[in-house]
Amino acid sequence: MLTEMEVVNAVERYLHGRGFVTKERAPTVLSRGHDLVMESRSGTPLIVEAKGQVCSQPNAARFGQEFSRTQKEGHLARAIVLMMRSLSRGHYSAIALPGDSVDEQLVKDRKVALDRLGLVVFLVDPETGNVRVDAGTLPV
Repeated sequence: MLTEMEVVNAVERYLHGRGFVTKERAPTVLSRGHDLVMESRSGTPLIVEAKGQVCSQPNAARFGQEFSRTQKEGHLARAIVLMMRSLSRGHYSAIALPGDSVDEQLVKDRKVALDRLGLVVFLVDPETGNVRVDAGTLPV
Protein backbone atom coordinates (compact mmCIF):
# COMPACT_ATOMS: atom_id res chain seq x y z
CA MET A 1 0.00 0.00 0.00
CA LEU A 2 1.26 3.43 -0.96
CA THR A 3 1.93 6.32 1.40
CA GLU A 4 1.47 9.88 0.19
CA MET A 5 5.24 10.37 -0.16
CA GLU A 6 5.52 7.18 -2.25
CA VAL A 7 2.85 8.60 -4.57
CA VAL A 8 4.81 11.89 -4.76
CA ASN A 9 8.05 10.00 -5.50
CA ALA A 10 6.45 7.94 -8.28
CA VAL A 11 4.89 10.98 -9.97
CA GLU A 12 8.14 12.94 -9.68
CA ARG A 13 10.06 10.09 -11.37
CA TYR A 14 7.38 9.84 -14.07
CA LEU A 15 7.55 13.55 -14.82
CA HIS A 16 11.36 13.60 -14.78
CA GLY A 17 11.19 10.92 -17.49
CA ARG A 18 9.13 13.34 -19.58
CA GLY A 19 11.55 16.22 -19.25
CA PHE A 20 10.03 18.01 -16.25
CA VAL A 21 12.23 19.55 -13.56
CA THR A 22 11.40 19.65 -9.84
CA LYS A 23 10.92 23.22 -8.60
CA GLU A 24 9.41 22.56 -5.15
CA ARG A 25 8.71 19.47 -3.12
CA ALA A 26 7.13 19.02 0.31
CA PRO A 27 9.66 17.24 2.54
CA THR A 28 6.96 15.51 4.63
CA VAL A 29 3.25 14.76 4.62
CA LEU A 30 2.72 17.38 7.33
CA SER A 31 4.46 20.14 5.37
CA ARG A 32 2.44 23.14 4.28
CA GLY A 33 2.19 24.12 0.64
CA HIS A 34 2.08 22.07 -2.52
CA ASP A 35 3.23 18.47 -2.48
CA LEU A 36 5.10 18.91 -5.74
CA VAL A 37 5.72 21.70 -8.24
CA MET A 38 7.29 20.61 -11.51
CA GLU A 39 8.24 22.64 -14.57
CA SER A 40 7.84 21.46 -18.16
CA ARG A 41 10.52 21.86 -20.83
CA SER A 42 8.82 25.07 -21.95
CA GLY A 43 8.84 26.45 -18.40
CA THR A 44 5.17 25.82 -17.61
CA PRO A 45 4.64 24.94 -13.95
CA LEU A 46 2.52 21.94 -12.92
CA ILE A 47 1.27 21.88 -9.33
CA VAL A 48 0.56 18.43 -7.87
CA GLU A 49 -1.51 17.51 -4.82
CA ALA A 50 -0.96 13.88 -3.76
CA LYS A 51 -2.92 11.50 -1.56
CA GLY A 52 -1.86 8.16 -0.17
CA GLN A 53 -3.55 4.83 0.31
CA VAL A 54 -2.66 4.43 3.99
CA CYS A 55 -2.15 6.61 7.04
CA SER A 56 1.58 7.31 7.28
CA GLN A 57 1.64 9.37 10.47
CA PRO A 58 3.26 7.19 13.15
CA ASN A 59 1.40 8.80 16.05
CA ALA A 60 -2.05 8.42 14.43
CA ALA A 61 -4.47 5.79 15.71
CA ARG A 62 -4.89 4.40 12.16
CA PHE A 63 -1.17 4.34 11.33
CA GLY A 64 -0.47 1.81 8.55
CA GLN A 65 -4.15 1.12 7.90
CA GLU A 66 -5.75 1.67 4.53
CA PHE A 67 -8.12 4.60 4.28
CA SER A 68 -11.83 3.77 3.92
CA ARG A 69 -13.79 4.64 0.79
CA THR A 70 -15.36 7.58 2.64
CA GLN A 71 -11.95 8.87 3.70
CA LYS A 72 -10.59 8.51 0.15
CA GLU A 73 -13.60 10.38 -1.19
CA GLY A 74 -12.94 13.19 1.32
CA HIS A 75 -9.24 13.27 0.33
CA LEU A 76 -10.19 13.56 -3.34
CA ALA A 77 -12.69 16.32 -2.58
CA ARG A 78 -10.09 18.34 -0.65
CA ALA A 79 -7.52 17.83 -3.41
CA ILE A 80 -10.00 19.03 -6.05
CA VAL A 81 -10.79 22.16 -4.02
CA LEU A 82 -7.08 22.92 -3.54
CA MET A 83 -6.36 22.43 -7.23
CA MET A 84 -9.36 24.56 -8.24
CA ARG A 85 -7.62 27.44 -6.45
CA SER A 86 -4.47 26.80 -8.50
CA LEU A 87 -6.50 26.53 -11.71
CA SER A 88 -8.18 29.86 -10.86
CA ARG A 89 -4.71 31.40 -10.69
CA GLY A 90 -3.94 30.10 -14.18
CA HIS A 91 -1.72 27.16 -13.17
CA TYR A 92 -1.72 23.67 -14.61
CA SER A 93 -2.84 21.47 -11.74
CA ALA A 94 -2.83 17.77 -10.98
CA ILE A 95 -3.98 15.26 -8.41
CA ALA A 96 -1.94 12.12 -7.76
CA LEU A 97 -3.65 9.10 -6.21
CA PRO A 98 -2.96 5.42 -5.66
CA GLY A 99 -4.32 3.37 -8.54
CA ASP A 100 -6.31 1.03 -6.30
CA SER A 101 -9.86 -0.02 -7.19
CA VAL A 102 -11.51 2.53 -4.86
CA ASP A 103 -9.54 5.56 -6.07
CA GLU A 104 -9.90 4.45 -9.70
CA GLN A 105 -13.68 4.26 -9.31
CA LEU A 106 -13.83 7.64 -7.56
CA VAL A 107 -11.95 9.20 -10.49
CA LYS A 108 -14.00 7.31 -13.09
CA ASP A 109 -17.26 8.57 -11.54
CA ARG A 110 -15.97 12.17 -11.80
CA LYS A 111 -13.95 11.96 -15.02
CA VAL A 112 -16.16 14.27 -17.10
CA ALA A 113 -16.00 17.00 -14.44
CA LEU A 114 -12.25 16.53 -13.92
CA ASP A 115 -11.66 16.85 -17.67
CA ARG A 116 -13.84 19.97 -17.84
CA LEU A 117 -11.85 21.52 -15.01
CA GLY A 118 -8.64 20.70 -16.82
CA LEU A 119 -7.22 18.77 -13.87
CA VAL A 120 -4.57 16.19 -14.63
CA VAL A 121 -5.08 12.98 -12.63
CA PHE A 122 -2.17 10.61 -12.03
CA LEU A 123 -2.85 7.09 -10.79
CA VAL A 124 0.07 5.17 -9.28
CA ASP A 125 -0.10 1.38 -9.39
CA PRO A 126 0.35 0.14 -5.79
CA GLU A 127 2.13 -3.02 -6.97
CA THR A 128 4.58 -1.65 -9.54
CA GLY A 129 4.76 2.09 -8.85
CA ASN A 130 3.98 2.74 -12.52
CA VAL A 131 2.15 5.99 -13.20
CA ARG A 132 -0.55 6.68 -15.74
CA VAL A 133 -2.42 9.85 -16.63
CA ASP A 134 -6.11 9.11 -16.20
CA ALA A 135 -7.57 12.57 -16.89
CA GLY A 136 -6.38 15.85 -18.32
CA THR A 137 -3.37 16.72 -20.43
CA LEU A 138 0.16 17.53 -19.29
CA PRO A 139 1.63 20.90 -20.25
CA VAL A 140 4.32 20.81 -22.93
